[in-house]
Amino acid sequence: TEPAFIVEPATTGIYVLNSGMMDSNNSELTYFDMLTGEVAANVFMSANGKRLGDSGNDMLVYGSKMYIAVTGSAVVFVTDLKGKIVKEIAVNGGQSNLSPRQMTAVNGKVYVTYMEGYVGAIDTASFAVAKAQVGPYPEGIAYAYNKLYVAITDGNNYPHFENKVQILDPKSLAIKKELEVAYNPQTFHI
Repeated sequence: TEPAFIVEPATTGIYVLNSGMMDSNNSELTYFDMLTGEVAANVFMSANGKRLGDSGNDMLVYGSKMYIAVTGSAVVFVTDLKGKIVKEIAVNGGQSNLSPRQMTAVNGKVYVTYMEGYVGAIDTASFAVAKAQVGPYPEGIAYAYNKLYVAITDGNNYPHFENKVQILDPKSLAIKKELEVAYNPQTFHI
C-alpha cells in the first residue's frame, strides 16, 4: 500500500543531467547549490576521473544513492550523492548490453526501461538485476498502487509508433494488462 504521505529530506541542491551530443561521449552532471548559488560543472568527471558516457537519459535519487541511465553507453551508474561511482550496472541482452532509458524507484528496487524491449528491476542492496521482456522500445515507467506502468513507443520504428501502456506486476515483472493510448506514449505523472 502507498504511504499516506512521504517526508522528503531537506533539499540543498539540484543535479542536472546533461545528455550531451549523441555518439560524442560527453554526457555530464552539473550541480546547483541552492544555499550558496554556486554552480559546479563536470561533477561526474571530477568525482571519478572519467566521462559519464554517451547520451545520459535519466537520473533519480533513491535513498543515499543516485542512479544515472546512460543510453548510448548501455550502463546505469550508481553513485553516492556527490557523484562518486558505487557500481556500474550493464545488463546483457544477448548480443550486446541493453540501453537504459527511464527509471522509477520503490520498495528497494529501481525499475529501468531498456530500449531493446525490456524492463529491469535493480535490487538497491545487492545491485542484482532481474529483467523481463515487454513491448518494443519502452520509454517512461511509473509506479502506483503496486503496479508498474510502462509506455510502449516502438520509437525505432518511425513513423509506425506503438500506442500501448503495459501494466506490470512489480515483483514478477509479468505483464498483467495492456491499455491502448495515443501513439508514442512517453512519460507518466502520478
